[in-house]
Amino acid sequence: MNKEPSKLTSALGEAMGALIILLLLMPLVALCLRATVDIVRINCEVNRNGR
Repeated sequence: MNKEPSKLTSALGEAMGALIILLLLMPLVALCLRATVDIVRINCEVNRNGR
């Protein structure tokens, strides 16, 4: 067995790490998007009612 990891194995490990990080960040991104949409919707309603 060669102790040095092959490029494929290290690339696969790196990709898996990135995927796990993305999966962990997904709920945070969803919350930020939802908050942004709510803020924009509220601003639109205020502008519509104000005019």
